[in-house]
Parts: sequence; structure tokens; C-alpha cells
Amino acid sequence: VSQSRYRLTKDGKLIRFTQDNGLTNNTVHSLTTDAAGRLWAGTASGVTRIAGKEVVNFTEREGLCSKVVMCITIDSWGNLWFGTSGGSVCRLDGERFIHFTEKSGDMGAWVYDVHCDRNGHMWFASSRGGVTEYDGTYYTNYYEGAGFTSAKVKCIEEDTSGRMWFGTSGEGAYSFKDGSFRHYTRSDGLSSNHFYCFLTDSMNRTWMGTAGGYITIYDPKDESFDHIVTGK
Repeated sequence: VSQSRYRLTKDGKLIRFTQDNGLTNNTVHSLTTDAAGRLWAGTASGVTRIAGKEVVNFTEREGLCSKVVMCITIDSWGNLWFGTSGGSVCRLDGERFIHFTEKSGDMGAWVYDVHCDRNGHMWFASSRGGVTEYDGTYYTNYYEGAGFTSAKVKCIEEDTSGRMWFGTSGEGAYSFKDGSFRHYTRSDGLSSNHFYCFLTDSMNRTWMGTAGGYITIYDPKDESFDHIVTGK
């Protein structure tokens, strides 16, 4: 969560962007850039789209499913998806919002992360626990007893081999490939069981942001975990 956002100019200057410049709220939860180079900011009061000097805001008045936007992602067709707090998920098709409610896929109303995989399937991490996979027609729910414990999944990633990663709040991380889950905790080498984010690099190593100021790096070549302590 960021209090406003900053833009780095070509000449190296850092410019602060706040509600005074048109941002819907100074509390920013998520940022992404679309194919046209426009920046989208998910905030505590909606979504702001920034293209140069043009600033456009989207709120519940424009059809957004909740004013609090926790995450933004772009699917294989360039559509934007918004995971919200209290309104589940919605997708922006052009200028129209399509709502995917709790009843749509048995998801929770609070969606912490949304991810589009290499097959174009959408994955949702919600307050229901576990994750929900949506292939455009059908939903598949992976809850307690179907690969997960009852812990809430907070973040989702896919590495270059197609392995899915799910980070939880207190129960470590799960990988998913070829229909099978694998559970990792501190006893397996993680620096923490509380996860915030993932990023996979060009060498297919998965970087994991966890609690306590640690970054854990998973290398699939030897299935090892390495650690970086931030701020040192």
C-alpha cells in the first residue's frame, strides 16, 4: 500500500502524484500498465487511468464493483480485471464493467489477487480461502481438502514452466503443476510463512516477498531456497 504514487521522469526527477493531481485516493493498492502505455492505479476509492496529462477516474458510479480496488491485472486479450474489497471481481470491456460476484464462482467478496495464466485462465485469491480458476466458461475451486489448508491465499504467480505459485497468510506457499499441489513452509526452507508477492525472472527463479523483511528465491534447478534480507 502506498500513500500516493510517484513518477520517474526521463531526466531522473521523481514527481509525486496525489489526489491534488486527480488520483481517486492517496492510498494506492495496485499499479499496472496497459498495451497503450497508460498507467492504471487501484486505490481505496476506485481506479485512476493516467496517460500523459490525461487523468480519468472510474468509481462505482461508472460501474466498478467496489470502490476499494486491491489488485489489477490484464488478461490475454488486453482486458483489465479488478479484484476488490467487498465487491469480488469485475472486468472492464472497453468502457463497460462486467461483474463476477461471489455467486458466479463461489468466490469470497474480498479478492486479494487476480492472475491470468499462459492458457488465458483467470485465477482468483479471495476471502473464501484457496483459489478459484475460471476458464471463461467454468469455475474450478481449490479449497480446503482440494490441495489447500483453510489459509487465505494472498498472492499468485506463474513461472516460465507453467508452475503456479500461491502465497498464503501464515501457511507458507503452494506450487501447482500437472494437477498436483506441493506445500512449502519454513521447515522446507522458506524465510517466512507470511507472503506478500511473487516475481519470476528470466532464469525461471521465483522471487518471494515475505514478512520480516526477507526475500526468498526459489531455484527449480535444484529446488533450493536462498534468502536476501532487505535493508542490509
